This record gives sequence, structure tokens and C-alpha cells, in this order.
Amino acid sequence: MKTHEKNIYIKRLKSGHLVTNVPHKVISHSPGGFEIGYNGCGPADFALNALLMITTKEKIAWRYYQEFKRKWVAQLPPEGGSIKVSTVRQWLYRRIRNARQEQQKGETI
Repeated sequence: MKTHEKNIYIKRLKSGHLVTNVPHKVISHSPGGFEIGYNGCGPADFALNALLMITTKEKIAWRYYQEFKRKWVAQLPPEGGSIKVSTVRQWLYRRIRNARQEQQKGETI
């Protein structure tokens, strides 16, 4: 990710097309492209590619993108919006920390 990027942004043009700073490198669910504002294939691909842009760890992006889609991408209004990269990173760190704590609890039982 470019160090000067502070937000993930996506905007719907009058034509209906979406413009974003998230590169569309991986198509996993939606060959038709990115979408936002609901829990579907287009938002899933946007969420996955956004996390791949933010983290260098592909395994983390693949593990958390559906949750990220539900919490953040599906909540964006149809006209678009932005999400702070720092907020997403904090959210990811909490998820990773919580998963590790749960794993450690399971190992001690």
C-alpha cells in the first residue's frame, strides 16, 4: 500500500461505475467487479482486495475478508464512502489477538 494512503475510498459515479483506490488484483467471487452496501459477491471481492492492499500477509486477508465485508463494506452507502486504514489495521490486530488468545485457551484445556 502506498504510505500516503490514509483511507480506503470508493465512490459511485453518476454512470453507476465505482472508482476506488483499491486495486482489483484478485477475483474470487465477482467477475463483474466491486460493489458495496450489501453482503454479496461484489462487496466480498472489494473487502478481500482492500485487506490485501492493507496487509502484506495474504493469509490474514483471506481469513478476515468476509468479516470485514459484513462489518465495513456492507455498511457503506450506495454512493460510496471511505474507511480509515488505521481503523482497519486496529480492527485486524484485535481479531488476530483474539484468535491467538482463543487458540491458547484451547491448548491449555
